[in-house]
Amino acid sequence: MKVCHPYLIAGLVLLFIQLNLNALSQQVEKGKASYYSDQFNGRKTASGEVFDNNKMTAAHRTHPFGTQLKVTNLKNNRSVVVTVNDRGPWKHDRVVDVTKAAAKELGFVAEGIAEVSVEVYQPSVPPAEPAENKVASSLFEVNLIPVSGSGFGVQVGAFQQIDNLFTELLRIEKKYGHKPMVHVAKVNGERYYRIIIGPYESREKAERKLEKYKKDGLDGFIIDLKELE
Repeated sequence: MKVCHPYLIAGLVLLFIQLNLNALSQQVEKGKASYYSDQFNGRKTASGEVFDNNKMTAAHRTHPFGTQLKVTNLKNNRSVVVTVNDRGPWKHDRVVDVTKAAAKELGFVAEGIAEVSVEVYQPSVPPAEPAENKVASSLFEVNLIPVSGSGFGVQVGAFQQIDNLFTELLRIEKKYGHKPMVHVAKVNGERYYRIIIGPYESREKAERKLEKYKKDGLDGFIIDLKELE
């Protein structure tokens, strides 16, 4: 009997794991979501982090810790981005457990359970501009003004390259007449510069603006700016 080399076996196992992770990252799950009760505050999650019901985190059975998931309430179309730091849910008809803070944003605290879709969050990058629309200069004037984390914003893009970020900021400012905000974040270990338009004093106003931006080809979602502090 021919015995496979251990390195070959290890390589095949790693390939199998990678293929499974790739498939998982493209999957959209649908099912029920529930949220944690306050009695879990201060306890350690499966990842070792201390649980905080005021943060945007979640429990999922298979996604690696640190994965960011976009959870959408199918009843009202509200979405949030949460980070996986725990395992569960353990009821067979549930696909994700979120914190109470996330449940509030999704609008199902009173009901306790909601029908949702769950997918790996991929920062949206607008399509490349035609050459004639690109900014010719590589020299920019930057005015940095700290913004208080209150109200709501609409995230319309995320970039890793500074020059692409500046080009999109100028395009948005020219089109809508006001300067968007930038938030620096790490997504699955990668640094991204998020473009956020706002702030708006209520979620309802932000949702109305989001509908307008979508008609203009800018996809995005609502962010509670308090969560970015």
